Amino acid sequence: MLATKYNLGAGANLGTMLSDVNSDYDKNLLQCGVAEGCVDTVVNGNGLVGTPLNIIKMGIPGLNLTFSKPVSIIIGVDPEYLGSTFVVQTFDIENSVWVDHGSCTVKMIIPPSTEHGGDQYGVTRPIAYAGCEFTTDHASFFSANVLGAETENAGVPKAGVGGTSLYWFEKYF
Repeated sequence: MLATKYNLGAGANLGTMLSDVNSDYDKNLLQCGVAEGCVDTVVNGNGLVGTPLNIIKMGIPGLNLTFSKPVSIIIGVDPEYLGSTFVVQTFDIENSVWVDHGSCTVKMIIPPSTEHGGDQYGVTRPIAYAGCEFTTDHASFFSANVLGAETENAGVPKAGVGGTSLYWFEKYF
């Protein structure tokens, strides 16, 4: 299962984040044949509500993939958002617009074990972190949006697991 997280971090803006999303998306579709029914698009800001702090690419959007069981996605965010409710949107590839997918409230996430997760150096730290959890049944782009201005503290804390939870991927796939 491919999963990539894009952060609205220090020095970034929505345009930069969307440029990174589109660059990676184009690379994913290079291997996709016409017979597979791939839909190529440009991920834009049309229809976004609030400020997207994170965009998650789950699977390969554009292949119209659905999951046999709903998959939980946990997006790690800065603890300053504890108790905040984020708007969750998904990108409708055929219409090139973001649509509502629901919402999530930021709470402390306790990793189920030290077996999964880790930071960029492979170090696993089974400590709680602030996160926003929601479920989906399809591959797509997902955005967790805060209502208000952009912030420099929007990235994943250096607490370990954060981002999408690999525990769920291995559990369901």
